[in-house]
Amino acid sequence: MLQPRLLFLGSVLVACLTLLALPTWAIGSSDQSFFQLGVASLQAQQYSQAIAAFSQAVEQEPNHAAAYGNRCLAYLRTGQYVQAVADCTQAIERSSNHAEFYLNRGLANYRSGDYLAAINDYDRVLSLKTHDYRAFYNRGLAQFSLANYQAAIADYNQSLQKIPPLPAERVAAIYDDRGVAYLLLQNLAAAMPDFLEAIDHNPLDARAFFNLACVCHQQGKVPAAIAYFGQVLTIESDHAQSYFNRGMLYYQMSDKHSAIADLYQAAHCFYQQDNQVAYRKVIQVLTQVQTSQVTIG
Repeated sequence: MLQPRLLFLGSVLVACLTLLALPTWAIGSSDQSFFQLGVASLQAQQYSQAIAAFSQAVEQEPNHAAAYGNRCLAYLRTGQYVQAVADCTQAIERSSNHAEFYLNRGLANYRSGDYLAAINDYDRVLSLKTHDYRAFYNRGLAQFSLANYQAAIADYNQSLQKIPPLPAERVAAIYDDRGVAYLLLQNLAAAMPDFLEAIDHNPLDARAFFNLACVCHQQGKVPAAIAYFGQVLTIESDHAQSYFNRGMLYYQMSDKHSAIADLYQAAHCFYQQDNQVAYRKVIQVLTQVQTSQVTIG
């Protein structure tokens, strides 16, 4: 009888590549109501109003570098990356030694997929601010996206060495991302401590638990992998991939009943999330598991 493949849908890694948030700032601003309105709107997360106000500010004062720079940030918040790059470039032309302009342009280039341009911008930041942990971390993310994992790890190392006091979740994210880079280099011995460190900083870090499960799976530690997927589901009860992965591991351990229960949950979650491709794949695997001759252990 046809047996289901023991596989994971998509990647077994969850690398949440979230760049660190950047502050609202102002430089060289005169007492201009449009600029002040733009800053207030940006801080209130009213991005359309901020863009309109900064547009008025640069119309009044075409060389207002901070207005261009802050409008770039508003464009970043709304996912308008081409406009963000253009505005940061305008800001840089008017104030070439301000690191934040390069940092924000690097972020816009990263999010638009131009990783080499992003790396160049972060290089410029570090030439101006040699200890800027954000530039190291974000450059590491860009290197990771280019599959330059060793370079990414080197940048994550620098970021962790220079990091100021931050919310624990942000520190955990750096350990998470370094752990994934180690994992992709098949360095499981280095990856596992990073995921454990992430959890130490953020006990609700579902990504770290998921990646720990993947490490244990690669090491052949199936019960431990099942336990870590269970931790993910304790934190995120609708994590479809964890249900699927745990179900397949239960099947591998000949626990057909638990495998079917998890696969049902995976299918339900994927359907609720409108991921029809994954839903259909799970249904196919579920059908194969239900008709298999595995003995429940």
